[in-house]
Amino acid sequence: MKNFCINTFLAGLIVMVGTAGADELRRLLPDSVAGYKAGGAAEFFDGDNLFSLIDGGAEVYRSLNVRRVVSRRYEGPGAVEILVDIFDMGSPADAFGAYHHDIREGESAGTGQESEYQGGSLYFWKGRYFVSVVSLRRGTGVKKAVLSLGRAVAGAVRSEGTPPDLVAELPATGLLKSHLHYFHDWALFSRYVGLSGENPLGLSEKTEGVVGRYKSPRMIGLVIRYPSAKAAQSASGSFTDEVLAGKGAGRPKRLDEGWAAFRIDGKLLWLVLEAESPAAAEQWLASSVKKERSGHGKR
Repeated sequence: MKNFCINTFLAGLIVMVGTAGADELRRLLPDSVAGYKAGGAAEFFDGDNLFSLIDGGAEVYRSLNVRRVVSRRYEGPGAVEILVDIFDMGSPADAFGAYHHDIREGESAGTGQESEYQGGSLYFWKGRYFVSVVSLRRGTGVKKAVLSLGRAVAGAVRSEGTPPDLVAELPATGLLKSHLHYFHDWALFSRYVGLSGENPLGLSEKTEGVVGRYKSPRMIGLVIRYPSAKAAQSASGSFTDEVLAGKGAGRPKRLDEGWAAFRIDGKLLWLVLEAESPAAAEQWLASSVKKERSGHGKR
């Protein structure tokens, strides 16, 4: 009887927490904006059934710890439909990651903390939420409606967040901010960087990192935080063995795609790949040392 009571209590608590989360998401959705009205009840998803909403892209959000998603259709003049999806990512860092999963080269809409309007659709993040507002058909006044819906959702989000602190560890000179990504595990990282071996960097749900492409000089730079200094050292050893073919640390090493180099400080590993010259790789690492001495980031 005691176990039954405990299990019943826990089941009830889970339902209450889930209901509270759904109510919070539902509160962010307006009933009508700019002549567009909600065309039915909101639908809710989580990491387990997100595949039914996003065909082929759910794993990205699962890798970034998505909690739940609400989706709602809006109907306007001329039977034009707009789909609003709000992703509760659980943290501003993962909301940042969800937004920056795609390359962001569209115009800013001035919505949320970062936004992009492109191809009739609006994407932005604010606080722990990533939001997409997608018009299913073009028409008169659709852009205004898309932007108005996005601003209504952003206005309903009560708190803001900050980008992952690791972003500040990336040297800014030459960084293409439209090609900046945040990740935890190997599955997501490998979407951004083609690296040989089977997870030679030891990535998991306990790690976090940022990776960016640089235009001039051309290269890829990344910073990864591990749960411990020991884990960082182990990852550098695996990278040395599997990717650098045991060549060890020190000066940059030549790979098929370009030059590679790395350095470690405590839990952090800085890595440069596909550099166009050894001098460029060394300069990037030297710049990261300067940022460290300036007090950026956490150890």
